[in-house]
Amino acid sequence: MLIYHYDPETGLYRGAGMAEADPMELELARNAVHDPLAAAAHAAYATAYTGAMADFASAPRVTLDQLAQAEQDLDAAIGQAMQIRDAALADATAAAARVQPEHWLIPANATREPPPAFGFDEEAVFQDGTWTVRPASTDDDDPDIEPDEALLAHAVRTDRTRRIARVRWLVDRHRDELALGITTTLTAEDYRGVLQHVQDLRDVPDQAGFPHTINWPQLDESLTTTG
Repeated sequence: MLIYHYDPETGLYRGAGMAEADPMELELARNAVHDPLAAAAHAAYATAYTGAMADFASAPRVTLDQLAQAEQDLDAAIGQAMQIRDAALADATAAAARVQPEHWLIPANATREPPPAFGFDEEAVFQDGTWTVRPASTDDDDPDIEPDEALLAHAVRTDRTRRIARVRWLVDRHRDELALGITTTLTAEDYRGVLQHVQDLRDVPDQAGFPHTINWPQLDESLTTTG
């Protein structure tokens, strides 16, 4: 499940992520599906095994050939019962794996409510349970920053916006694929990597050397060539 993080003090949108399922609830739900099916598989095997042993005990074994045939029939019957049991156990495991969680662990300062669409010169703010969009704030008018430094800071932010725009389509595509219920182009791990990259770009103004020395975050270029 997608969740959306925001700053605990300002409410500014900080990026999207994936919520984790409640492990206890999910385990109980999957066990509720798996255990009855597994028990039925074992019970069916026990019944088949008992029947095979009964047939073996009642089979004629006067000659060595009859004894050998009875043993072959017993092995075949038990082997078939084991195959049926193992297939049923595999089906039980698969059925349990298809159970989807109903409860999720939502961390503090996160919400399931997605922010509205906003441009790169805007910012989304989450306050009182609602997202609002406003023009992006800058530090250009900060009286503690010299005019030349303010221009440099603005230029760096502009570059930062351009870099985000270059990869934002990866995020949009992944969300669309999830909404459509189709196989995603990116793996979950790669998607989290893209989200982290976007967040690292947003955090560029927080770097110690800003705006004079910037350590630009890098994204694996192979991710931008997928699809």
